[in-house]
Amino acid sequence: MKNFYNKIGVVIPCYKVKNYINNVLLKIPKNVKKIIIVDDNCPECTGNHVIQFIKNNEILSKKILVIFNKKNLGVGGSVKKGLKILFSYKTISVAVKIDGDGQLNPANINNFAKFILFHNYDYVKGNRFKKFSSVKKIPFIKLLGNFTLSVFHRVMSGYYNLFDCHNGYFALSKKLHKSIKYKEIDDRFFFEPDILFNIYLLKAKVKELSNTSEYSNIYSNLRVSNAIIVLPLKYLDRFIKRLIFVYFTKKRVLNLFYFILLIFITSNFLFYYELNKFLIFIYNIIILFLADYFLAKKFHKN
Repeated sequence: MKNFYNKIGVVIPCYKVKNYINNVLLKIPKNVKKIIIVDDNCPECTGNHVIQFIKNNEILSKKILVIFNKKNLGVGGSVKKGLKILFSYKTISVAVKIDGDGQLNPANINNFAKFILFHNYDYVKGNRFKKFSSVKKIPFIKLLGNFTLSVFHRVMSGYYNLFDCHNGYFALSKKLHKSIKYKEIDDRFFFEPDILFNIYLLKAKVKELSNTSEYSNIYSNLRVSNAIIVLPLKYLDRFIKRLIFVYFTKKRVLNLFYFILLIFITSNFLFYYELNKFLIFIYNIIILFLADYFLAKKFHKN
């Protein structure tokens, strides 16, 4: 089993994490075979800082490869670049992506990887909402934002059983990596939800694990304007794309037709009793979401 754990690699995108990266690297399990540090044109020169930090550490200097982006690619662009380099090593079977700020504990890397190595999962992601002890550590604004976006994400992606969609801690198999069309995935803060959207269409088997967060005085690079305006628009775009992809086959169009027929029949029944039109509209929306919920699960199982 120890030999299997030597097949794990780690990707860490770095932007303004100079003050935290040393502790993150020291907490990574010793069995991890390779660590790719991607300096995303960081103004703090985190990449050079790492090179100096590992210079006198023989073990870390052999494991760590620091690469530099000539221009800022965003967290998604940096992770894509790191994954491509990491999986070019034949010995690596599982990649774990963590952030350089230490919010989520690197010591959990093996726990995430084992579900891919031994339980045939394609993708394993973190969820800070599984335990109340973790939830109460999240600042209220972040908690509200993550909760709201995660509700959107359930509908957008088709993974109705997943939550905490912007959690930056995940693991994926080399097999899944080869199937993902990275050009279609967002390069910036929509990266984590977008990769879930794409692997849903690939019918990837996903596991969700609890992980706790430590925020302290860590600065977030996410702009409020992006969270309020840009992200919901991206969710809507992916939701429409998923509906088109999932339902526009003969078999699934027929299934959807049955639900629309149900709406038509029941709506006419409600109109007959002269109920409020707004209530009828809400009723139809609920029926459509229920239809999508069951058909999305059916799509993923087939």
